[in-house]
Amino acid sequence: MAGDIEVEPQPRVDLLVERADGVARRRTEYSGLVWYGGRPQKSGWGAVSMTVGAAIESPWFVPDSLPYLPDRLGDATLSVTVGLVSVSDHLDVYGYSAQFVADPGGHPTWVQVHVSAAGRVPVALSYRVVALTAPDAVEAR
Repeated sequence: MAGDIEVEPQPRVDLLVERADGVARRRTEYSGLVWYGGRPQKSGWGAVSMTVGAAIESPWFVPDSLPYLPDRLGDATLSVTVGLVSVSDHLDVYGYSAQFVADPGGHPTWVQVHVSAAGRVPVALSYRVVALTAPDAVEAR
């Protein structure tokens, strides 16, 4: 993939909710913008950028992810949505997902997003990940 990945999170929303069956859950919503391949530079005439074809396959950790306890994620769910915000030419999105991934040190676990795409970069995508976990699934710090 050409260039870097830059993630700009929006404020995280973290709530205690109740499922339809009455079970208490923690609902955490992560959202923001992710740039692949740098950013275009703003000029008096618009944007200036050098686009290059790229395969986008590098996963990235949500920068404001809460530290999750892996043994408390048994019935946890993640849902993810991505949307195109800025593209100079074209982008084909083949798939996207979010998962809980262990820290390289083994503990705790963080939220990671993976987008599979191809096109010309730079490109910006918005993201929204919703984690539904047990109320005690987050490591106390």
